This record gives sequence, structure tokens and C-alpha cells, in this order.
Amino acid sequence: MKKILQTVAILITNVSGGGTVRHAKEIAHAWSMQECRVLYIEVTDSITQVHFLKKGVIVKEYLFVDDEDGKRLKQLLQAYHVQLLHVEHLFNAPTYFLSLHKKLEIPLAIVMHDYYMICPFIKLTYEDESYCGEKGTDACQQCLARRNFVYGASGTRVLDIYKWRKMWEEYLKGAALVVVPSRDMEKRVRKYYPNIHLRMIENPELIPVKSQVKQIGLIGALSKAKGGRKVKECLDYCAANHLKLHFVLFGTLPDIVLNEDENKYITILGPYEEETIYSQIPRYLIDFFWFPGIWPETYSYTLTIPVRLGIPCISTNLGAIASRIQEHHWGKTYPWQYGAAQIIQELTDFPYAQYKNPNFEIQNTSFGCIEEYYEGISILEVNDCCHEHVPASDNINQLTGTYAKKEFHLLWHLAHGREKLHLLWHIDRKWVIDAVKRRISRSFVKKI
Repeated sequence: MKKILQTVAILITNVSGGGTVRHAKEIAHAWSMQECRVLYIEVTDSITQVHFLKKGVIVKEYLFVDDEDGKRLKQLLQAYHVQLLHVEHLFNAPTYFLSLHKKLEIPLAIVMHDYYMICPFIKLTYEDESYCGEKGTDACQQCLARRNFVYGASGTRVLDIYKWRKMWEEYLKGAALVVVPSRDMEKRVRKYYPNIHLRMIENPELIPVKSQVKQIGLIGALSKAKGGRKVKECLDYCAANHLKLHFVLFGTLPDIVLNEDENKYITILGPYEEETIYSQIPRYLIDFFWFPGIWPETYSYTLTIPVRLGIPCISTNLGAIASRIQEHHWGKTYPWQYGAAQIIQELTDFPYAQYKNPNFEIQNTSFGCIEEYYEGISILEVNDCCHEHVPASDNINQLTGTYAKKEFHLLWHLAHGREKLHLLWHIDRKWVIDAVKRRISRSFVKKI
């Protein structure tokens, strides 16, 4: 029987890493392996890259620079007879993306990976990256007035949380499907958008694993919101009290500076690779993993790693990590407001051995059938993908603009030979001068 859904466009803007990009790339690959043509669209400021996938392989690529109002992107999607626009994130997206599905006259599916459509600061946190407590609209309005948030697409400062949420509510209302990855996030989003129909679909875990493990493990880039400062406080407490605990961090502590005594209590291994982390962890004999985050995460791929290895976990009682641990009996949680002494007591008393049970099994290991994922969406049938009137991709040697920061680095990465020389003539001089003044010329030169 002929598939009705033959071509899907997957869109992500101004997100360069983390679970959102992973999910976007994995779902693009999964759909393309199910005989569906996929146009994977990555937007970085004024640069739009489109990758055409068939059976898991990129067979064609397009580059649009300074695509005014997305005219060429729209033309490309029409030429490929795209039947559904699937949005993974619209961080700092030009406003024309909000009406792209309407211009194409196709249904819209949205995956909410975080709280950007509720809070422009994404994580529901204060300036110090601790959980704000969601104390009501007035508190949100005061927070927005106190902090300087500029919507990158328009360059205008956002001062009214009501207008911000109204804009995204209207966008969500226009979607045929809105997906959230956890029950915890579903409950939180419903408080703000009670009239939006949400479907909870946990992110599948596609990495094959082994098992076995001992000590206290930490994982990921632990910013302050993800508990980095709490880790430092606990290390200080351990050093002051000469405790017999040691932490192994499969990741980093950005913006956190440890002193000599604190460093004795932790081994920091740096960023990990998905392909090797499962064989790396058993070598350190981890007893259990600690997730010290102080904001309500919407999902966490990092939690899956110790779970797949059968290693119990302990976390703060906030967000999807806590709800998944509690729901599946993978460990326990403690109040997110706890200080160092209380946290260390929780870690010391944690009866991790009793949590090593059959519940440490993740069965959600694929995206399933594409028709089931988009079930209920009315898809317009097309005859074939005839590629009529496909707009020409930009040639880097013909670019005339001035480029800096992420745009320049991306173009430099895409450029070859003489194209790099051409780019150097179009680099933003002010940016270079500022880089030199801030003594980052060495890293700048290294990148180019």
C-alpha cells in the first residue's frame, strides 16, 4: 500500500547542541529510514542549511544566506512537495517561521523540548539559574522587567510576558500536534496553555548498551542551573569534614572554579562521547549517579545512561529527572533547596543497592511508525516529489555580506579552498578587533 506521508520537513533554529539537536537528528534519520523523504532544516542567524535525506543518507544539500522572509526556503519546500512541517525548536527564529506552515498550506507538528514558549529564559530560573518556583504571572512580569532579554530575530527587548505567551499560544493553537517528552513537563505546560492539546511522547533512547558498576557519578555539562554550584559546595563540605566520598564527573563544570582541596574529591573527565560512555563508566566502579539540578528539566538523555547500565540514581525533586526516577523506581529524590550538609547526608544514606531491580529497563528504544507518531493529522496526498523550480543554493564565493561570530564560523566550516580566502574579505572587522582586545585571538585563529 502506498504511503500517504512521503515528505516531511524538520526545522530547528539557533540551537547548536544538547538533547534538542540529538532528538531532531535522530527523528530525521528514523523517518528517512521508513521510506519518507526528509528535509532537515538548520537555521543559524541569517544562514539556512537544508539537508535532503533518503534512507538515512544526505543526498542533496542547500545553502541560503540572507534569505529574505524565507522566500527561497518556502520555494524549496514547495518544490519538494513537503506535506508536513515538524518543528523541533524556534529559538530566536525570524517571525516569518511562525507562518511558514500556513504559507505552505500544510499541517504543523511541534515538539516542546523546554519552556521557551512560556519563559524567554527557557529554564524557569532566576538570574542565578536556580528554579524560580513559578510564582505567577506578576512575578514573571517583574523578572522580565528586571532582566534584559532581547529577541534575537527582531533585536527588540521583550518587556511584556503576556504578549510573549500570547504569541506562542497562537502558534501552538495552529499546530495539529504538540508533543512534550515527559509527564512533568506536560503538567507544567498545561498550567500556562490549558487549551492546547498535548501529547506526551518520551524521547526514545537509541544507543545500545552494556552494564556493570561503584562511587558517586555525575554526568553532563553541569552549569549552575544543572547543579554545578551545589557540586562545588558539597566538595567544599567534604574537604572541610574529611569525608570518605569521591565524585567522578563524566562532563564539565562550566563557570565553576574549584580550589585545591575541592579538586581532591572529584575526578573531572571532560565531555563524553555517546559511543564510548557506556564502556567508560564501568571502569570507574560507580555506585550511583547524582543529578543535582536546581531547575525543572523537561527531559534528560543523561539520566538514561546510568539507567541503561543498571546504576541507581538520586536527584533533586524537580522536573522530569525526578518524575522519571520516582515513576520507574530508579532511585530517590530530595528537596531541591537542600544545602551542602543536607545533600551529603542524603548521598551518604542513599540505599542504592535496593534499587538495582528489573525496573532498570528502558523499552522505548525507537520512534515507532511514522504514521502512528503523526496519527490524527490530516495529510494531503501528493503524486510524487518532482523537484520543480528548485531555488539555487548560494555559492560562498559569491557572498557579499559581512559575517561574524556563529555565522562566520559556520560558513568557514562549510567553505573549501578559495572560498575561505573569499570569506576572509567579508569578515566583520569590528568583531576581529574586539576579539583581539578581549585576548581571545588565539582561540579565534585556532578556529579559522
